[in-house]
Amino acid sequence: MARPVEKDAADIERLIDEYFDICAESDEFPDEAGMWIYLAILPRERERYSNKPGVQDLLDMAKQRRESWLVRRMAKDNKAATGCMNALKQEKNGGYMDKSAPNTNIEARKLTIKMEGVGKKAFG
Repeated sequence: MARPVEKDAADIERLIDEYFDICAESDEFPDEAGMWIYLAILPRERERYSNKPGVQDLLDMAKQRRESWLVRRMAKDNKAATGCMNALKQEKNGGYMDKSAPNTNIEARKLTIKMEGVGKKAFG
């Protein structure tokens, strides 16, 4: 079996653009799994490719393009809003959150209420 041709950043950029064009022509969401399949990069090879010069920037841009696709679809088609929002919550598509994450760096504070001088009739 022939060894697959190693792709450089220019090859990956061209293939990502082709993939997004194909998805646009068929009005399909350009999902990450489909992109990796189109790139013909196996899961075990992804980290190695991501570490190549310029490739991580291309992958980050592809993520932004997916996020943009979902946001525009959601704004254009009310019926698609729930599905788009669910996809946007996935880290690979934007990582949106319904609520902000609790801040775990908040220090505990003690509140002392002094009742001295309030008087007996203050509460009743």
